[in-house]
Amino acid sequence: MLFNSLEFALFLPIVFLLYWFLTPSGTNGPRYSLFRYWHVSEQTALRIQNAFVLIASYVFYGWGGLIREMVTRGQIVCGTGTQKEYFIPKSVVWVDRDQARRVFLRRYFAHYGPATVSDCRYFFGNWKKKDMDPLLKELLPTLNCMEIGSKRYYSAREPVTEGDMPPCVLVPGFDQLVLGYRDRDRMIDARFLRELTNMAGIVFPSVLIRGRIQARWKLAGKQVIVTSFDRRLKKDEAAIRRKVKEVFGKQIKGVFFSEDEA
Repeated sequence: MLFNSLEFALFLPIVFLLYWFLTPSGTNGPRYSLFRYWHVSEQTALRIQNAFVLIASYVFYGWGGLIREMVTRGQIVCGTGTQKEYFIPKSVVWVDRDQARRVFLRRYFAHYGPATVSDCRYFFGNWKKKDMDPLLKELLPTLNCMEIGSKRYYSAREPVTEGDMPPCVLVPGFDQLVLGYRDRDRMIDARFLRELTNMAGIVFPSVLIRGRIQARWKLAGKQVIVTSFDRRLKKDEAAIRRKVKEVFGKQIKGVFFSEDEA
């Protein structure tokens, strides 16, 4: 959320008004306070107001807050890796917006392709259609295109037609295998989608069996717990154990399948 954005223009007055109405009433408190009608103690009212401020702060900084604004302005840059590190750039060279977007679009189809136009629009969700369409019209004829059923898939690279499908892959949470596409039928049955992602937008670590997501996994101490979506992974247990050993080595003492509780 940027300070000069429409979201912030709506967010700030709404938060201010709610904070105003949540002012503890007390003996001579404001008449507009909601606590005059809720009949709670002043101490409880103060706790509710403080909790509201905390929640509002999480919402604001969850959208980026000051850090996002500074990154957008080129005042700081994010470091690579999993650590939250920021650096002051030595110099910033601004690129024309459409030129930069051409690079992003080609990179998408190079690294996520084959993908549909719908997948691309989903990935760049905050781009306006009227801005994206001319760039796509210019780019698509230069890409490799294949038709599967009624859908067209594009790729900036030659599609791979041969290769061995790995028997098991441990997919981390929020992996781009899931986040990179609108159509997730290619990797998981639609009826199991809520097992992989929840309404809050959390994408859980998953187990890819011969190209299909069929279970979730999580670390619990020195164990990996695997929960299958609809069946016991009996014939795949050995492959899962080998993959866990390959990924975690001696850090993990064993693999526990949740069906074993039954």
